[in-house]
Amino acid sequence: MKKVGIITYHASHNYGSMLQAYALQHVLSDIGLSSEIINFRTAKQKDFYRPPFQKGRIYRRLYRVLRYRKHIRSLLRRHELFERFMTENMVLSAEEYNTFGQLAAAGLGYDVFISGSDQIWNVRCFDFDPAYFLRFTSGCRKVAYAPSMGPLPDIEDEDYEFIATAVRDYDYVSVREQQTADVIRRITGKDVCVMPDPTLLMPPERWYAMAGEEPLIKGDYIFLYSPSYRPSVFRQAKLLSGMSGIKVVVPMTYGKGRDSWMDDPVFYPYLEAGPSEFLNLCRYARYVVGASFHLAVFALFFHKPLWSEEPLADARIRNLMQITGNSLKSDAPVRFNCIPEGYDFSRTDSLMRKEREKGIMWLSEACQV
Repeated sequence: MKKVGIITYHASHNYGSMLQAYALQHVLSDIGLSSEIINFRTAKQKDFYRPPFQKGRIYRRLYRVLRYRKHIRSLLRRHELFERFMTENMVLSAEEYNTFGQLAAAGLGYDVFISGSDQIWNVRCFDFDPAYFLRFTSGCRKVAYAPSMGPLPDIEDEDYEFIATAVRDYDYVSVREQQTADVIRRITGKDVCVMPDPTLLMPPERWYAMAGEEPLIKGDYIFLYSPSYRPSVFRQAKLLSGMSGIKVVVPMTYGKGRDSWMDDPVFYPYLEAGPSEFLNLCRYARYVVGASFHLAVFALFFHKPLWSEEPLADARIRNLMQITGNSLKSDAPVRFNCIPEGYDFSRTDSLMRKEREKGIMWLSEACQV
């Protein structure tokens, strides 16, 4: 049996990052491949995801202890839930690697290397590393499965040169968005496919099972999730709360000057939320609001009305809605609304099944199962 090594943002304490890594590995197992996720965790990444009162200079730590004094136990529990999800649900390499040099010296002997999905090809990510372009290995089959370059900010010429050189070394290349495909095709001349995010390769019943059969929060609520702080998202959630009369549940903090919402009784911090809890909060919400690609994915799986910030401006969400048959309008009244209440998901479910079949078939061919 071929052995596959996956490199991706598997250890980011970010719901979408960890769930897409989990999904890719399980899909590989379903098609008969043994795989390990290369446990690559840079010092910068590990520090970024530590609880807020455990990082920074001493005065910042003291401020955060005071600011989050009611939530310290929950934040510690949140960190533990992410770490536990990773170790209990993923097959990781025996060694943890913290630098590109350690990976290059390790002599990893996989038959196939896969650069997984998420924004691992976004050279502007704070934890980007050349390792995500498999620059630490040679003489083996290299596959890119649906990585993203993110929103595609202005990229320097030297970045394009590096990306072009690295991608030309791949045997099979797929990316997550058409916008990324257009860039890669232009700078490399390679044939590039657009493939669905790994989370879309899992059948919905698996996500339902992972979310659990009992809601963590009783009664109706709005679930708000945005990986970065967006005041407009909070305003939209508060507006929806005023119209519906139900509270807004938020699973994370955002740091100094960006957590004033915690003092507003409309918002309810539910901070003991790892990946499984995130799925539960999404599954049982009455509405979901945010600015997140993966929130949109799970809103589709769980058939939830979705208010997403400027979906037309986000290539990732725009592409997702196009491939799942959800049309987006450009008029101002629907700036936030991707999936209205009462929406018929039957066509979306059918198109998602086709995307799942397409992605699995491509992976099988790329890995020569």
